Amino acid sequence: MRTTLAIILALVSPLVFPAALTLVVVLIASVLVPPVGLLAGVLTDALYWTPSVSVPYATIAGLCASVLGYAVHQFIKTRIITG
Repeated sequence: MRTTLAIILALVSPLVFPAALTLVVVLIASVLVPPVGLLAGVLTDALYWTPSVSVPYATIAGLCASVLGYAVHQFIKTRIITG
């Protein structure tokens, strides 16, 4: 239930919240489900794409959030199981 809510909130946040709050929501959701950062980045780039933008910044930020979320997820998972 918690992971489903995090995924839904992360994917709806680009529509509802400003960019800074969206980034925080996506980072928190990426700790629970790492691929959500990349999905939110691609969604944001698809929603706000203009012909003048040559680099998909939101996708790159989403990829960074996914990598960071994966690292934190693995660290927490390792500490809970072995600690």
